[in-house]
Amino acid sequence: MQLPSSLTSKLAAGYPWAASPLIVSAPMAKVAMPKLAVAVSKAGGLGFIAAGYHKGHGDTTLESINGVPKFLPVGVGFITWSASLEKALPSFSRYCPAAVWLFAPPKGFQDLIPWVTKIREATSSRSKIWVQVGSVSDAVGVVNAIDPDVIVVQGLDAGGHSLARGASIISLVPEINDKIRQLRPYPQKQADFLAAGGISDSRGVAAAMALGA
Repeated sequence: MQLPSSLTSKLAAGYPWAASPLIVSAPMAKVAMPKLAVAVSKAGGLGFIAAGYHKGHGDTTLESINGVPKFLPVGVGFITWSASLEKALPSFSRYCPAAVWLFAPPKGFQDLIPWVTKIREATSSRSKIWVQVGSVSDAVGVVNAIDPDVIVVQGLDAGGHSLARGASIISLVPEINDKIRQLRPYPQKQADFLAAGGISDSRGVAAAMALGA
């Protein structure tokens, strides 16, 4: 399946090393470490490092990544109810990761406003903002609060954190896609959609793309 030219150009601008379709390794705690993230990006995907920046191994590992100066071809992910924005900010300014994946704000999506504002200021908006959701209402809340660059639609068929009540990406991706298109009818204001859950081979990739991811 061929990606729309507008989406291909957006991916090329934000992640110039990436192949199409974009394959991403999620920032899974204790699994998604720098070595894995680098390998995924080198293979034409986008690798994420779990829990963002860890002082114990962050500096030397991030400096060794062969990317454009002050722009790393990997992302970092935060579970925001337990992460510290203030501790993470210096690493954003210094390394400018390609993307920052935010998940699980403690009280609501308004809690992400300081994260997004300060990350965009620190990186001159070069780091793309990704937010993980598991329902249509969450996707609407995220768009209204912060207008992310990417919405990660995680279905109940995914591992890791999920909602107590939810749906498979088979229904969730098109429902969210349709709803957000209503809220943001102009293409330049629309977030991209990434499907997460139950995708393990090329058939799953093709199905996710057909659903709108």
